[in-house]
Amino acid sequence: RCASASAAAAEPCPLAGPKSLSGIARRRHRRKMVALITLPFVTGLALGAIAAMGFGAIPDSPTAATGSGSPPAVQQTVVVNELPLDGPWKVFRTDSAGAVWSADACSDGKTLAVGFEDGTIRLFDIESGQVLTTLTGHTGPVWCIDFLPEGKQFVSASDDGTVKRWEVGKREPVSSLPFGSAVRAVAVSSNGLYLAVGERSGEVHVFNLSDEKRVKGFQHGGSVTGVAFSTDGMTVAASGTDRTVSVWDIPRGEQLFKLDRHKGPVYAVTFSPCGGHIATAGWDHTVRVWSAKDGSEERVLTGHEYDVWSIAFDERNGCEGHLASASSDGTVRLWDPEAGKQIQKIVAHKPVAHVVRFSTDGSKVISGGRDGAVRMWEVRK
Repeated sequence: RCASASAAAAEPCPLAGPKSLSGIARRRHRRKMVALITLPFVTGLALGAIAAMGFGAIPDSPTAATGSGSPPAVQQTVVVNELPLDGPWKVFRTDSAGAVWSADACSDGKTLAVGFEDGTIRLFDIESGQVLTTLTGHTGPVWCIDFLPEGKQFVSASDDGTVKRWEVGKREPVSSLPFGSAVRAVAVSSNGLYLAVGERSGEVHVFNLSDEKRVKGFQHGGSVTGVAFSTDGMTVAASGTDRTVSVWDIPRGEQLFKLDRHKGPVYAVTFSPCGGHIATAGWDHTVRVWSAKDGSEERVLTGHEYDVWSIAFDERNGCEGHLASASSDGTVRLWDPEAGKQIQKIVAHKPVAHVVRFSTDGSKVISGGRDGAVRMWEVRK
């Protein structure tokens, strides 16, 4: 409610100078003016830093992308999904563990690992939807989970600055790798040779999976939000808050190219099953498909109304398969990346869908969101 202009008493402008002041008063006045002028600038830098990180207030405050590609502004929380939820095929029973940030299904199709904001990881039986065990090794949000190809172990990355390796059936981690800053991204190569880790500091590390010794290190331009390996495990890509995705050749230790068409932080990156394409997604509401050979942009998939947090390829149905995306608009969408068109829209979470993954056989998609829910949905054929 706004007060009437005539009801407000006239006040002097806070930056207006006094008519007559002593020397001391003049100096105090100059200091006050400097503070009043500087404070908004300093505050703007602080808010800009939060926005550039891609964390904090940004998940709940998606804003319209601008032509200039400026980073998103910090706004009040908005509920962007007022549509009724679609009917899930299965609901996984969770408690008050906070938002769901990560998930991955074991290659045997029986076990699902889910990472929560409270630092816990829950292992679910996919058939019954019930919790098998709760792992409490992390002390910060679990940003990323990835199963090893053999299916008996998985790795997790957390805001506590560690990557932990777990064996299904055991409550304590097999190993723990410490890093100098929060770890948002981790991935295991499909050939089982390498482990990639992306830090908030912008560093990307590649380790031998067998002995966990570091073999390569790369520097991305901004905080790393996602990492992914090519199918042959010889190329690694990292997405970041600097609006780009860097792609490196691991054996040669050199950058192949950089993907730079997004208009804001890039939150997710993945390679297609046959390795011919790279998919990326981020703050500008788009999912983009690129050539993995030369980095040329081939398609821009539009339809999401807000930030896109997660993407995943279906690795079992066709060489390029379906591509799924999860967004702050609460929806999970399935795309035909070759044709560049949307084939299914699922109203999955209120208000934000953070993560999406395909089931092992590709017939379902699994999603997790800000509402703390984990759900499984049938893929339309």
